[in-house]
Amino acid sequence: MTSAERMEALLEGKPVDHVPLLSFILGFCAKNVGLPVATIYSNPEESFRAQVCTKEQYGYDSDPFFGYASYGGPEFGGEIKLPEGEFEQAPSHKRFAVQGEEDVDRLELPDVKKAGMLPLAMQFSKIQEKNHVSPSVVVGGPFTIAGNIAPVETLCRWSIKKPELAHRLLRLATDHVVSVVGHWVEVFGTGRVRVQIWEPLASNQIISPRQFEKLILPYQIELHEKILALDIKLILCHICVEQNLNLP
Repeated sequence: MTSAERMEALLEGKPVDHVPLLSFILGFCAKNVGLPVATIYSNPEESFRAQVCTKEQYGYDSDPFFGYASYGGPEFGGEIKLPEGEFEQAPSHKRFAVQGEEDVDRLELPDVKKAGMLPLAMQFSKIQEKNHVSPSVVVGGPFTIAGNIAPVETLCRWSIKKPELAHRLLRLATDHVVSVVGHWVEVFGTGRVRVQIWEPLASNQIISPRQFEKLILPYQIELHEKILALDIKLILCHICVEQNLNLP
């Protein structure tokens, strides 16, 4: 099997010739071809080239993609810092959109065509399509986006002491992701877009399984159902870090 055939069979629940190997090495791809790590997040053309070259060199199966863990920060009006130092591998927060309670009421849903890094993500998806790779869109989960709009320690305190503020952020995050996926479907057509949702902040190092079940899970279910209703065939939900206590 080719990598494309192997991944297609895996996603359709069919037999594969061996276990596919998926990469998660964006910063390494840049270093591997002699580019600054920031290029992966700032230059879609060079990012795609670096990932293709690295895939060909090492022979893994996953396709190039565009994504970053602090998604939602700049999209809702915050600022991020691209990696610069020797040991920096991904964008980091520079300024959160929400600094205090009064900022929550001022938040509005972003324009999915213009906000934050979304124009770069769309450019990357068009490069994927041009190179016969299924267009993909990578976003955060509701709680992770909420924790990128406001500092996660603030969000956790609000989850207990002022749940209405936490729910407001989760509501905006959920509606935003549905809008983003809908925009990708409008551009590339139904049944073609692959969706990745990264939800590391729901880990049990940060939030209890009781809070996960009560606060986060309803938004996750709603989000997944609305995405699947857009004729998305599957969702790669990347539950980073330790979430064993959430699995039941």
